[in-house]
Amino acid sequence: MSDEPRHPLLETPGPVLAVTRVDKSFPGVRALVKVSFECRAGEIHGLVGENGAGKSTLMRILAGVLRPDSGSIQISGKGVTLNSPRHAHDLGIAMVYQDTRLVDELDVAQNIWLEREPGWSFFVDRSEMERRSAAILLRLGIQIDLRRRVGELSVGERQIVEIARGLTADPAALILDEPTSSLDPAESKQLGKILAGLRSAGTGIVFISHRLPEVLEFADRITVMKDGEIVSTLENKGLTVDTLVSLMVGRTLSLAFPSKTAKPGAARLEVEDLSSLGHFQNVSFSLAAGEIVGLGGIQGNGQRQIARALYGLLPATGRVRLNGSRISLRSPGHAIHSGVVYVSADRRGEGLFVAHSIRENIAVPHLSAWSNFGVMSNRQEAGAVRETIDRLKIRTPSAEQPVGLLSGGNQQKVVFGRWLLAKPILYLFEEPTVGVDVGTKLELYRVIRRLADEGAAVLVLSSDLIELIGLCDRILVVAHGRIVDSVPAAEATEERIIGSAVRNKRENALTRDFSGKEAGQNARRVSIREVLLRRYAGAGLLSLLILSLGVYTTLRSPYFLTERNLGNLVIQIAPLALVSVGQMAAIL
Repeated sequence: MSDEPRHPLLETPGPVLAVTRVDKSFPGVRALVKVSFECRAGEIHGLVGENGAGKSTLMRILAGVLRPDSGSIQISGKGVTLNSPRHAHDLGIAMVYQDTRLVDELDVAQNIWLEREPGWSFFVDRSEMERRSAAILLRLGIQIDLRRRVGELSVGERQIVEIARGLTADPAALILDEPTSSLDPAESKQLGKILAGLRSAGTGIVFISHRLPEVLEFADRITVMKDGEIVSTLENKGLTVDTLVSLMVGRTLSLAFPSKTAKPGAARLEVEDLSSLGHFQNVSFSLAAGEIVGLGGIQGNGQRQIARALYGLLPATGRVRLNGSRISLRSPGHAIHSGVVYVSADRRGEGLFVAHSIRENIAVPHLSAWSNFGVMSNRQEAGAVRETIDRLKIRTPSAEQPVGLLSGGNQQKVVFGRWLLAKPILYLFEEPTVGVDVGTKLELYRVIRRLADEGAAVLVLSSDLIELIGLCDRILVVAHGRIVDSVPAAEATEERIIGSAVRNKRENALTRDFSGKEAGQNARRVSIREVLLRRYAGAGLLSLLILSLGVYTTLRSPYFLTERNLGNLVIQIAPLALVSVGQMAAIL
């Protein structure tokens, strides 16, 4: 990798990125306490801890999103003050967030260079943008069609585009927040190869993850955080998962899944010949009361689409019965009314109103149930919300805390709590423990098992096969949009599930998400004409409308183009123009 470009900051010895005695507090919460942390050039530094330990707060400070209350930040030994994410990026720090910041309607090349498009003035040099994008993907050892819409990419491909976006400034330090949380084992292995290549090129990598086996596999050093403090920084020699868990929680923690004590009862859900064009076809299965069933296999084979169709988010044909009665899949509202709830893997994009409080997020689907003649019962709302917070042990100083300030695990508990109050017939959980620590995982596993014990039917989608094997009573293996195997809990192994998914010469499915050689059934290239239309159509239509109004007004009034009237227009427009410029500057 000696031919790889090296960031100028990497030429100096010592840590490429460091913080010293950093403090950070939020209302009612002390997030960081005298934290000192460093990442060396050419190392992968693992960062682990329970949800709420302070990992994300520390990384957001390093990425320029937050400012510390006290302490210092150094890049290659030089003290800096990071004023914004753009400033941090310009200084050589790139962050890839757990919840992707990609724009689905733009293509791969546009997303990689978003806000940094090569060109001049208002014009983008498309050919140069594609050339540079191809060079970055080549450096990562990946092939993805640069003109594919990002909305058509698999989870693994989207993660690669995020990393490529972070590499546009050839960063000295790359911060990865839960990069493997939604990846299957093959995708995680491919990501590990990419990180090894970046490490060889001298990039310092901070790897934040709750998947401890992967941290042990990838990292050179590991730092453990607890309650906003650094507990220990260790060389990754002879460490085990049990050692890390003990340091994270301060005690020995049993990693056992809850017992499968439930005996399935009567059929709750019956699905016959469910099909959605381009996603899945002829899917038939059933769920009984008290049963937890998993949808497993290789990611991107239709599991997510099946769940979303059952919730009314994706058009589908077929027959679905709930408690023996046929239901329509017209919309999520109709699904909820029928007794079906869905917990999405994208909790920030689809599961939460991040700017609103915990109380508002939990209460939102229940407002009509807590109202009489249009008048809300605040007492009933407050009691239900407090009971939910206590039951799920949500760590917060107040129910009025904005949910966006909570850790990932506590955010997930808020989503769970919202739907626990609904007491539905069927729960659809997509990646129910994505981005949460091991302690919170066990809590959520117990919650899911308790729901089944109380008589609900539960369908779980997870990229973590160990999670499916440990939690589910039965696993349905999905491959190419069809259910190809039904595996009882007693027979479930990773080998059995993967073997079922790739039988009939489907081995190429393991790597297709990263190879980019097989586009999805709905994938299509975006033409240059379409790119230009998307970028400039809105501005062009607005300009045409303004011009038309000007011509019309001029024809109707001889005073419109007088000096006095034009001066008056400038005076009225100036404040709005200044506000617009200020907002644009804040965004950039």
